[in-house]
Amino acid sequence: METLKILQSIHTLSGLNIMWMDENFHLIKSFQSNSFSWVTYDFSKHLRPKLDTNQLDELKFVTGALNESYFIYPIESEYIIFGPFTTTIINDSSLKTVMEINDFQAQHRDILMQQLKLIPLVSLYDLHAVVQHLHYCLTREDKSFFFHSYNERLLDLDLSIEEIKINLDQDDIHDLSDSIRLERDLLKMVSAGDVTGINQLTTKTYRPYFALLNEDTFINEKYYSILLFEKVMQAAISAGVDPIHAHLSRNEMIVEMDQVNSLEHIIKARIDAALFFTKQVSELKANNYSALTNQIIHYIENNLYQPLKVKDIADHFAISESNLRTNFMNETNWKVKDFIIQRKIELAKKLLTSRKSVAEVAKSLGFFDTSHFTKSFKQIVGSTPKRYQIEHK
Repeated sequence: METLKILQSIHTLSGLNIMWMDENFHLIKSFQSNSFSWVTYDFSKHLRPKLDTNQLDELKFVTGALNESYFIYPIESEYIIFGPFTTTIINDSSLKTVMEINDFQAQHRDILMQQLKLIPLVSLYDLHAVVQHLHYCLTREDKSFFFHSYNERLLDLDLSIEEIKINLDQDDIHDLSDSIRLERDLLKMVSAGDVTGINQLTTKTYRPYFALLNEDTFINEKYYSILLFEKVMQAAISAGVDPIHAHLSRNEMIVEMDQVNSLEHIIKARIDAALFFTKQVSELKANNYSALTNQIIHYIENNLYQPLKVKDIADHFAISESNLRTNFMNETNWKVKDFIIQRKIELAKKLLTSRKSVAEVAKSLGFFDTSHFTKSFKQIVGSTPKRYQIEHK
């Protein structure tokens, strides 16, 4: 579980695809980028022969057939593969020449070129930082992996053009292209809160386009579902949906997916997930607030039990207090301080009907004292907390 969390965080921070494999090179977990798809090689087949020669005892780089790169990090009896990435700017003309020489069909070339341009460009310095951070997180050993040249740790796996061509069957590549386009449309609709558009998409949107992670189609569909849950959640958060609520909802979806036992229910779960997050965004956009203002509102609502100050909120979102006050007032017609008090009093009304004393409610909501709480409550509600409590027993 610890390794899973570490790899998830490194994937999020670096944007690199990650495959975590066991000692027999069976996939344990894969972390895929939202930005691009990539038909990977059969690393299991290529790496097994290297075990007998002890070539996998330390970090190694691998060059793919189209000059994309990977690095392999061994940890105890397991292996973590990062990539693809590139350490140099991809030259369009040389790639086109390679594809023409190897008789790639025109539609294959276009899609591969498009995907290659999206592969992360990473410097050796950044790679060193990723490896050092990974090593420390997994072993608590502060070790440097200085490599001044790519070639000094290069492992020859003979990843061939033919392997890519085999994986890119003509029918599959059309499905790949359609799936990429449809999924991007889906994420745009989630970000826009377009509930109508989501409802009009066909189930083709939810077909997997990435390299198969498991020979069992049913399990592979579940893998893709979890990946899609993550993508639509991130799209919703970027549009201003409360991150805590979004993550909790996604976690529930993943737990429910584990119980699903038919392809029909898997597809329905995907559609439901997309609709759920799209509706969340739609509700936010109805108030015409910016994504930042929505996130500030959610932050306030999630911290009502704390003695919130404007400075604390400004520091949390890395903006100045003056900008926070001005932008919040312009969008909501509320002063930040007044908005916080208003929300606290709304919550206080609920707490007062739950047998809590006035003093307990005041303390739990972070008011300086009961007198301050009573004064604020009366200004907004029109009666004292005690009278309100008696009238709403």
